[in-house]
Amino acid sequence: MKIASLDIFRYALPLTRPLLMMGHEIRLRSGLIIRVKDENGNAGYGEIAPFPGINQEDVKDALRQLIDINGNNVIISEDLRALDGAFERWLSCLNLFPSVRFGIESAMLNLLAVEKSLPLYELLGENHHKNVLVNGLLTGYEEGIKEKARRLAEDGYTAIKLKVGHDLLERDVDRVKAVRDAISGNVALRLDANRSWGLPDAISFGRAVAGYDIDYIEEPLFDPVGIPEFFEKTGIPAALDESLKCILPNDLNLKKGIKALVLKPCVLGGIEKTVQFSRLALKQGAIPVISSAFESGCGLSVLAQLAAVFTPSEAAMGLDTYKWLKEDILVEPFNARHGMIDVEEVYTNSLHLRDDMLRQVNLHGLI
Repeated sequence: MKIASLDIFRYALPLTRPLLMMGHEIRLRSGLIIRVKDENGNAGYGEIAPFPGINQEDVKDALRQLIDINGNNVIISEDLRALDGAFERWLSCLNLFPSVRFGIESAMLNLLAVEKSLPLYELLGENHHKNVLVNGLLTGYEEGIKEKARRLAEDGYTAIKLKVGHDLLERDVDRVKAVRDAISGNVALRLDANRSWGLPDAISFGRAVAGYDIDYIEEPLFDPVGIPEFFEKTGIPAALDESLKCILPNDLNLKKGIKALVLKPCVLGGIEKTVQFSRLALKQGAIPVISSAFESGCGLSVLAQLAAVFTPSEAAMGLDTYKWLKEDILVEPFNARHGMIDVEEVYTNSLHLRDDMLRQVNLHGLI
């Protein structure tokens, strides 16, 4: 299959409320959509949406890099669907930003799926889940956090994640207690500290919340080397997220106390690398958790389909971020019901984008 054209569009989506993440206040989610077409007019879409504070690159950096990519007449190999190194052999020489790599891989795989008249999840694997569980997300500063946790549990969410680490330890402990009091023991409670603490503070916090049945805490430490000691002294497992940016999949060697890997393809550097991490996590006894960086429905639909193929059916994924989008670029916005994503519905909806939300970029005008 030969690529006939590559087009780029910009979008900017207002959020339902300001989002405080990694020291940045976000009110508008901006990004790029790339569209690749083959000689028969089939189209595949991918999203490039670097997140401030998480990605080193921004949208302007991504655009500059795309100027140097000539998609015309590129031959797309069916080998790409195996996600076992074909993308790396093809794209490694371009040194693409992680978010750009995710967008290009998404577009190429979506195009292959359309060309074969298959949903993306069927292109990637014969075995897949019909539904993907979602991890309900609560930020530590939300008002009425106890009531919001209760509503999530009543709506059917099997896991809830609470952001911690950006306030006094005592206040974080109070929030954890409030959320656990609001939900039954059947709902997993996950925490995310975003590498906020040194080992002594992390241990103090962990001991204070150890009685609240914590599933795991993401990135409790500045330095993940201390995770085994943190686990030993608190009994709370940890998950890796930001730390994975510094690790190649083949170098993954999980230490005692690491229960999960939180996998963000736009941060790790694409779909293929994410799937490699997922496969290795399962081999080493950890849970792979596909997670978003507040992408639009275009990117979220890809993540949901990856989760349907490459993660355990009982594991809740980090895809609840769609609730922060006041609008979506999909005609039928990305959605979950009762803490669950219908994978077939998500795929079908991902094929229809809103032209009124997209502004085409003239790459020649950027040079």
